[in-house]
Formats: sequence, structure tokens, C-alpha cells
Amino acid sequence: MCCRSYVIFMRKISLILVLCCGLIGPGSGTSRCRATPSTTETATPNAVPVSAAEFGRLRALYAHNAGQSLDVRSVRRERRPEYSTEYLTLRGARGARVPAYIVLPRAARAARPAPGIVLLHGLGGSAEEMLPIGSYLAFMGYATVIPEIVGHGARRDAANPLFRGDAVRLREGLIESVQDVRRALDVFAARREVDERRIGLVGLSLGAILGAITTAVDARIATSVLVVGGADWRLLLAGSGSDGAHLSTASDLTVLEAVDPKTFVGHIAPRPVLMLNGRRDTVIPVDAARTLFAAAREPKKQIWFDAGHRLPPLQVIATLQKWLGRELAPGPPLASRLSP
Repeated sequence: MCCRSYVIFMRKISLILVLCCGLIGPGSGTSRCRATPSTTETATPNAVPVSAAEFGRLRALYAHNAGQSLDVRSVRRERRPEYSTEYLTLRGARGARVPAYIVLPRAARAARPAPGIVLLHGLGGSAEEMLPIGSYLAFMGYATVIPEIVGHGARRDAANPLFRGDAVRLREGLIESVQDVRRALDVFAARREVDERRIGLVGLSLGAILGAITTAVDARIATSVLVVGGADWRLLLAGSGSDGAHLSTASDLTVLEAVDPKTFVGHIAPRPVLMLNGRRDTVIPVDAARTLFAAAREPKKQIWFDAGHRLPPLQVIATLQKWLGRELAPGPPLASRLSP
């Protein structure tokens, strides 16, 4: 890739990260951010993960009908000098058609498969909007799968929005989303160009919330990076401009316990998890980000930026490159030693 093309490419990546990191869409977040990352932050009392028995019960809710036909339909393919992109649909866990993109680096082949990344968009986003990030990851040598979350993109239902209905609708939509992400991972991991032993997950905002759950319930994921994520629906729904602010009763919050990342994130260990958050984020409140980190077990790391919901894109890219390069390096990954 020539220098000029690379500069243009990086500008696109920066823009898409700025736009896609919003839980409630491109207009969310606070003022300008300064790239001053830090791993220090006010301590939060340690959260106690649910018992193994309770986790097993909750994990069963996310079973993704692995024996059911995926019925993959390729819609279109595009080849570029550095990577190829395929847009496809697959049968979801509950019968819906799930759109997804698969981006493969040029060098990926059966004899030399690439490590893979599950890439999850935020609220109000779409799989298509994440393509520039998938393209950059391909430039770094990673294959990506980008599935569409329930209620977004081609799956958007204007008459039944995900966060504006009742708590049961939200819970079921989030569970179905995780199930469908797992089915998209079935398709992805079966590709000969993808090293199924080295698969990570990167989730942005709502994608980070779902990513924490997905990583916990699916041991094929060796590591996860949760960008501007959080936990505890009482805190999350109080975020600025949240479409789900009306879901604040005790009964609503009880319903949402089955989709609360704090219930799951402690069961990602011993696989490593990285969290990136902004100290001035009002979309994902700081207390929600602290709660998610407190509920996780070692090995874990949280990096704080002097930013709102929009983190400094180039710093995020550099952090991703370093973390994924280490955790998905060749060798026996943790995921291969865990039961599926």
C-alpha cells in the first residue's frame, strides 16, 4: 500500500472509530478527548462472580443450536490488493437471516491461516459501518467476521426498536444477538483461511457489552478487547440519552440480570481481557465501566483515557495492535485447552 493510500486509509479508520464508539449513535459522547491513557483509576469493590452452577444455568440461555443448518448464502464478494470482503447471510438461532461480513487478509490461505477477530458494532451502528476497521485489521494480518446485532442495520425493526420496548424484549434481543454472533463464529471458524485456535473479539460500546457475554459463554474466543463497555443495567440505562431509561423498575432490572455483563465477565478467566474506557464518558458511566472491570478476574487490564465516549482513535488502534499481537501470537492458545 503506497504512503498516500495508507494515510487516506488511516483517516478513514480514525473517522469510523470516532463515529462507531457511541452506544446511542454518532451524536453521543462528550467534548474533545486528549490521548493520555492510564491504568490507574479510583478503586471499585471487587464483585463476586456468580457460582459455576448459576453460570451454567445462564450459559444455557445462550445455546446457539450448533446442530442446526447455518444455511449460508453468499451475497457478494470484493477483492482488493490487500484484502477481500464477502457479504453473506446465515440462519440465526431463532430463524432470522443474519447479515455478516467476512474480511480476509491477502496472505491468508489454508496452509497459513490468519488469526481471527469477531468485531461487534455499537448501538445504532451496523456491520457495514465496521468494515473500515475490519479492513485495517486485515492490513495487520487478521481475518474478521462482523455480524449484525438484532435491531440494527438490515435487521432494524422501526416498529419494535430494541431499547424502546419492555425489559423482556430487550433481554430476548440481546440473548438472540449473542446466539447469532456464535453462529457467525461457526461460519467464520470453519473457513480454511482462519486459524480457529487463535480467535479474539473486539466489541465497541454495546458490542463490548455483548462481547463480554459472548466471550464468557464461548470458549473458542481466546481474548477480548472491550472498548467503552460497562456493566450493571441500573447504571447503563442511566447513561446520557439512553433509549432504555424507562426500564428502571426493580422488576425490569431483575429481568435484565440474565444479560448483565457483570454476571458473566468473571467467567472469561483464565483468558485475558482488556478494557478501554473514557474518564469523562457519560454514555457508559464511569461507575459502569469500573463495575465491569471489578467483576472480571485476572488476567485483566483496564486502560483509561482522558476522554468521553469517543476515545482517541490512533491510540486505540495502537493498543489493539499490541494486545492482539501478543495474545493471538502463534502457539497453543488458552481457548484450545478449554471445553467448548
